[in-house]
Formats: sequence, C-alpha cells, structure tokens
Amino acid sequence: MTKKIFISGGGTGGHIYPAVAIYEELQKFIDAENIFYIGNPKNLEKAVFSSYSIEFLNVYTEGMPRKLSFKIILWGLKLLYSILLSLFYILKHKPSAIIGTGGYVSAPILISGIMLGVPCFIHDSDAFPGVVSRKLAPFCKCVFLAFEEAKSRIKSTKIIINGNPLRNFETKKTKQEILENLQLNPNKSTILVIGGSQGAKTINNAIWGCTEEIIKEFDCQIIHQTGKTKFQETPENLKGLNGYLVAPYFDNMPEIYQTADLVISRAGSISISEINNCGLPSILVPYPHAAANHQYFNAKAVEAKGAAILLEDKNCSCETLKKNIKKLLNNRQKLTEMGQKSHFLMKKNASKNLVKEILSFIKF
Repeated sequence: MTKKIFISGGGTGGHIYPAVAIYEELQKFIDAENIFYIGNPKNLEKAVFSSYSIEFLNVYTEGMPRKLSFKIILWGLKLLYSILLSLFYILKHKPSAIIGTGGYVSAPILISGIMLGVPCFIHDSDAFPGVVSRKLAPFCKCVFLAFEEAKSRIKSTKIIINGNPLRNFETKKTKQEILENLQLNPNKSTILVIGGSQGAKTINNAIWGCTEEIIKEFDCQIIHQTGKTKFQETPENLKGLNGYLVAPYFDNMPEIYQTADLVISRAGSISISEINNCGLPSILVPYPHAAANHQYFNAKAVEAKGAAILLEDKNCSCETLKKNIKKLLNNRQKLTEMGQKSHFLMKKNASKNLVKEILSFIKF
C-alpha cells in the first residue's frame, strides 16, 4: 500500500520552515506526489511551497481574535469549514500520517485526523508551545520539541526533544571568501544584525543610532538585514558607509551567518536554531507581541545556557545595545565561550530523526 503523508503548519516562518525541512527529508523515502501540504493560500506558506513539487490543499482558518466581537463568530465558521475540508481531504487521499508544525493553520487537519483515527504528530519549535500544540498533544502519537523547557507545558505519552528541523545550511565557501565577495574586510570582527524577513523596528533604530560609533570604536564591521519593508528607512548618512553592509533581505543566509562573530537578532525559534547551528554568540531581542510572549521564553532558555544575552525590546536602545556589544567584543574569551555553548545547544539531524521516527511508526 502506498504511503501518503500530510504536512501542515503556517502563518509564520517558525512553523513553515521546519515543515520545509521535514518535506525535504521525507522526499528521500516517499515520492513527492504522495506528500501533501495543507495551508492557508493567503499566507506565507503558499508562497514558500509554490517552488516545490507538492500538492497544496487549502484551508482558510485564521488566528483566533483576542477580543470578544463579531469577528470571533466569523473565525469559528472559518475553522468549522476548514475542518470539513480537512475531513474531505483525509477521506479522499487516505494519509498514513499527519504532521503538524504548529500555528492555527495546522489545527483543522490535526483535529480531523484525530477524529478519523489517522496517526498524528506535532513538532513545536518554541520554549513556550503554541495553543494548538498544547491542546492537541494528548491526542497525538508523538510530540517533537525544540526546547527542553517546553516539555513541562505539554501533556503527551511520548515526547522527544528533537531540536528544530532546518533547511540545508552547508556552504563550501570559506569565511574569507564570503567577506571578500561582500567587499568586507576578512580581518575585522563582523556583527550580523537580523530581524527576520519583515525586519525589527526596535533593533533597526537602535543599531542605526550607533552604527558609526561601533564601527569606529571596535574597529569592526556590520552586516544588517533590515527587513523588506524597513529598508527604505535606512538613514542617508549610513548608505555607502565603509564597513556597513545593509540590505532588505539576504537569500544566502548560510553564507551570511558564516561571516559573523556576533549576532543581534529577534528570538524566533528558527533564528535561534540557525544561530546555534553556526555556533555563534548572540544578543537576542524578543518580539514583545509574539503569541504568549514565546520569543521571550526562547531567549531566556538560551541565555540560561550561557549562549546569549537577553535584551528586552523595551530596553533595546542605542546605549544599551552598544553596552552589550562592548561587553562581548572587549572580552574575547567570553565571546568564544558563548559560541561554544551555542553550538552545544544545536541538536543535529533533527529532520532525519523526526522523519525516521514517524516512518517507523507507520511501518514504512
């Protein structure tokens, strides 16, 4: 009997990119036409998976409104419709397993799979698991977590601390080659500033306020990903500044990470896993409006292991950011130790181990 797999998760990159990594690993064992992605066609997951040979099945659920209003009735109707659609997809394609990577998008297919007795699995990338993961975990065959700290918040008969499935992060170029290609100095320390594809206004403003000072005082250079919508806000005096490379977005992130000696970033779980994968010390500035404040818990977990400094968004000014940069760049031993601890946190082969576990359960 042909094995078919459903994957679902969306809304943000933290749910989508683990799904991409799982899909890439599944393809080693299952033909692409037997893997299906369930997502909202209005979300980022549609754009991301449009470049893959995978059938995209639509659901239309959205995030639950936080206030009681007419919108919550509309939300409930969309959820019900998406569950009915999901029941139809399952009856039509008869999947052997359903994998949810978190977020409201994965709820309809997981609920439907549980109702129809299809083996369901959850991967949650955050230290504080999302509401879908927390509510549906008891009914799933296995829950895969990225953070040990998340375990106490999940009720399940089988939990595996697996780390985050990541896309291929290998690059054959050396750090020197990459920096030279970027027209930067291979002999200088490099600070990488990132805030996700949409950027981070607080981080951008803080680093822009002291870019010239940092480059001059520490004889270093800065690579800054502003986010696509915030690039135009770059101050005129910094454009073309020697030692400052600014771009809205970098497509070659494996190479960009390899240039860095220190990373300043939001605290999304995938960003943290990528930073850990590269063994880099970091200053993490959690996005304060993330659901359940999960970025704060992510950053707190990494800081507790000695691999990062947590700087809350409300405290992230030019002065405090510079103070923390100075603390690290003036103490190379601490910087090195943080990098080593960061690398130690990375769980290798997360995609491989997750897929292996699921395929063994369905006796592939």
